[in-house]
Amino acid sequence: MSVETKQQEAGQDQWLNELAKPEVQEALAVMIQKLPELKDTVLKIEQVVGKVSNVATDMGTIDSLVQPVDKVSKVLLNPETLDAIVMMVDKLPKIAKTLEMLDKISPFVEAFTDKDNLKGIAGLVEVFASPVTERVQDGISMVKEAKERADQNTTTISLFGMMKILKDPAVQNGFKFLQAFLDVSAEKKALNRG
Repeated sequence: MSVETKQQEAGQDQWLNELAKPEVQEALAVMIQKLPELKDTVLKIEQVVGKVSNVATDMGTIDSLVQPVDKVSKVLLNPETLDAIVMMVDKLPKIAKTLEMLDKISPFVEAFTDKDNLKGIAGLVEVFASPVTERVQDGISMVKEAKERADQNTTTISLFGMMKILKDPAVQNGFKFLQAFLDVSAEKKALNRG
């Protein structure tokens, strides 16, 4: 026997020993079962490779892919654009904090702008403002009524009539307030001069 034959027999014995192992036999059985799936996968890969090679050889397709990339690269390589990108990246922590804050505030804003809540707030404002509004309206109506009565009254007021009016408690309170106001005003003027 020649050396070549002995080497072939040794190789065959080694193969037979490997094939005799149960784990190898189990693996071969699984591979045989998976052969149809492997065939389908290989066919799909061949189709994809064919399409890619067609696209790669079609100059029109290559140009249509290269042109947008070329435009974008010109814009990105512009020094002003690079400076702007660096500035934006530098500001990202502040932007992130601002977005977090807005995220926390947004439920409050949404709740505040809800129609039902706005109606409730309007009702609350009305509750607080209505007493003031009523007093102002009462005051306005009193002034109007007094003006009408004064316009209708054609009698002249005598000196004794004035004395009687001056004794009225409301007039007395008004004069007391007027006197106190004039005193405070004089004191403020004296402080500002000195």
